[in-house]
Amino acid sequence: HYTLRGEPIKLWRAALAGGEVAGPPGQIIAARDGRLRVACAPGALDLLQLQCPGGRRIDAQAFLQSRPLGVGDHLG
Repeated sequence: HYTLRGEPIKLWRAALAGGEVAGPPGQIIAARDGRLRVACAPGALDLLQLQCPGGRRIDAQAFLQSRPLGVGDHLG
């Protein structure tokens, strides 16, 4: 379980992301075009499938369409 803006979030699928990482662990470094990328130590993860309380599992694109997130938001 993680939290995002105080809301608990379940992460069901993720993949290691390539490329350079700029940000502290947990910081969202990309949130557009259906991609939700979070910095971690070391590297980054692309979050692929998430679930909010009382909701169903959804892919990153649907998650981003339902929540206004941006670079700099933090996943705890």
